[in-house]
Parts: sequence; C-alpha cells; structure tokens
Amino acid sequence: MQTRTRTHSVHVWINQEKAIVEAEATIAKMEKLIPTENQVLDKMYEATKEETEALRAKLDKAQEELVPWTKASNEAQSNCDLVKGEIELVMSKATKAKEALANAQQLLKDAEPKRKEKHKTLKEKHTLLAKTEKQAEDAKTELSALGEKEVALRDGVKKMRSQLEDSKSSQQASKSTSAVLKVLMDAKKSGKIVGIHGRLGDLGAIEDKYDVAITTACGGLNNIVVENTAVAQFCCDLLRKTGAGVATFIMLDKQQHLIERMNKNKGSFPADRLFDLVKSKDGKYLPAFYFALRDTLVAPSLDVAMKIAYQGKQRFRVVTLDGSVIDTSGTMSGGGNKVSRGGMSSKMSDDVEGLSVKELDSLEKKLAAHSDELTATRTKVQQLERAVEQWERECQQLKV
Repeated sequence: MQTRTRTHSVHVWINQEKAIVEAEATIAKMEKLIPTENQVLDKMYEATKEETEALRAKLDKAQEELVPWTKASNEAQSNCDLVKGEIELVMSKATKAKEALANAQQLLKDAEPKRKEKHKTLKEKHTLLAKTEKQAEDAKTELSALGEKEVALRDGVKKMRSQLEDSKSSQQASKSTSAVLKVLMDAKKSGKIVGIHGRLGDLGAIEDKYDVAITTACGGLNNIVVENTAVAQFCCDLLRKTGAGVATFIMLDKQQHLIERMNKNKGSFPADRLFDLVKSKDGKYLPAFYFALRDTLVAPSLDVAMKIAYQGKQRFRVVTLDGSVIDTSGTMSGGGNKVSRGGMSSKMSDDVEGLSVKELDSLEKKLAAHSDELTATRTKVQQLERAVEQWERECQQLKV
C-alpha cells in the first residue's frame, strides 16, 4: 500500500516539473514579444492622441459647463429632500391627527349616551330649579304677608294685654275701697253729693315701669279726693249711715298752700320725682298728688337709691323700681317675694274702668285667641324661613 502511494507521488512531481519548464519557455517567448507590442501600442497612441485630446477638451468643457447645473441639481435635491422631510413630517402629523380624530370620534361616540343622560339630568335640574325658585318666591311673598300679620297681631295682643292688666290692676287696687267708693260715687251721680272727685289713684296715670314704685311709696292712692272739708264731712256721715266702711279724704282746698312748694326747685333734684312723673287728669288735682307723694324720688336700683338718699347734708325719700323705700329718717323697707302694684294705671281710669266681669272674660278669651294666632303665625314664619333657606341652598346647588 505504502509503495503504491510513493510511486503516485513521484509521478505527480515529474508532471509538475514538466509544467514548470513549459511555463518558463512560454514566459521567455512572451518577453521577446513585449518590445514589438510596445511599438505597436505607441503607434496606436500617436494615431489617437489628437482625437483623444479633442475629446478630452470637450469633456473638460462639458464638465465645466456642468458645474452650475450640478450645483443647482444638488441644491434642488437638497430642497427636494427638505420638502420631502417636511412632507413626511406633515404626513406623520396628519396620520397622528387622523388617529387623534378617530380616537376623539370614538370617545364622542362613547360619550354620546352620557351626554344624553347629562342633558336629561340638566333639563330636569332646570325644571327643578324653576320650581324651587318659584316655591322660594311664593314663600317670601307669604312671609312678607305673615310678617305684617305678625306685627298687627303682636300690637293687638300687646294692646289687649295692657288693657286687661290695667283693668285687673285697677280692680285689684280698688278692691278694698270698692264698696266705699261705690256708695260715694253713686251719691255723686244721684246728686246727693257735689264736690267729690274720686279715688286719688284714678285721677292720674304713670308709666308701667313706675307702677310698683308709686304703689309702694304712695299709700294715699286709695284716698278719696273732695273739694273741701264740708264735702268730706258729708261723705263720712253717708258712710256711717250706710255702714259701707271708712275712708280717708284729701280736701283740695286744704292743699293749696303746697302749690308753691311743689313747683319750687323743680328739675333740680338728683333723680326724678315720682310727682313729676304723674300725669294728672286735671291740674287742680296736682296739689293732692303732691300732698301724697311730696318730694319722693325714684331710682333704678337700691345701690343708686342709697347714694341719692344719703347725698350731702340734705336727705331724700327714695323708692326703687322694685319697691324698696328709704325714708329721710334712714329707715329702709322692702324685700319679700310679693310686691305691691296696680295703685295707678298707665292710662287714665276712664280708659279702663267700667269693664264688667263679662267684658273682662270676653277680653281674656279674645286675648287668648289672638295670642294663639300670634304663636301659630310665628311658628309658620319660622317654618317658612327655614324652608326658604333650604330652597335657596338647593337653588345654589342646582346652579353649579
């Protein structure tokens, strides 16, 4: 096997040597041909040289003429590329815009049911708003009418209550002397007695806030005012005969000496005189009131009353609005859970006297009815005010 392989290698080497020899012979032959061929080439070059140079000149000229066109072409190509880029950008934006439009249309389509629902809700809100505003306006109109009604009812109730209280106070104050006074006034009406004027407390009036003060400080309010001593004597005889009771009389003719004194230093006192606060039916009764009250002053509280009573060298009799009394002697009275009131009305006695039990009962029922109506009206006003506030809040919410 090895002998056969070696024999093959020898044959191959021999063949390669032979090929080398042949190749070298060919190279030598070709090298001899080179000079001849160069001469042929030179002749051909010389023959084509003029034509080639002419063509080369034309080519150079053409290339030179082509330079501006090439430049323009390049610029045009550059502009074309720029426009192309812009077109691509615009197309990209257009594509995105189409996509956005498609998305928006889809969103709009998807939102359409909600829009319809919102529109329906908004329409319902407008309807409800108009209804609520109408309710609020109607309620305000009713409130205005009820407000006027409430004022009228309140004034009426106040007037009736004042009339009732004055009537009761007048009756209560004169309860102990009513029998005596009735006998005397009946005698006056029948003409048996001339010159009797009536109970002192009924001959004048004072503001309600001074009722307790004057009732407490003036014990003479139940005294009977007559013209003179003769009339007083006649009245005493009549009371003795009828057994109606006893009475104390103030004779006007015996009080005339007080006129100068009651007007002296008027307005110079450290506080109001009760006397100056009394409104007399007739000026001729003023001396009788001064006889009963003298220079008694009135103070809003006990502390103020003490300062006034013990001020300086001169002492004053002072009564407080709640009925405490400080005398010039320095004694003080007052306190307790019950105060005296009703000695004098805030209106002249003619305005409140003469009411019968039946009339008082009717007035009380009328007052109760008006009070109930006033309470109902106030309740209705409060309800409407709350309703208006609620409706106005709802209107604000509906407008959002």
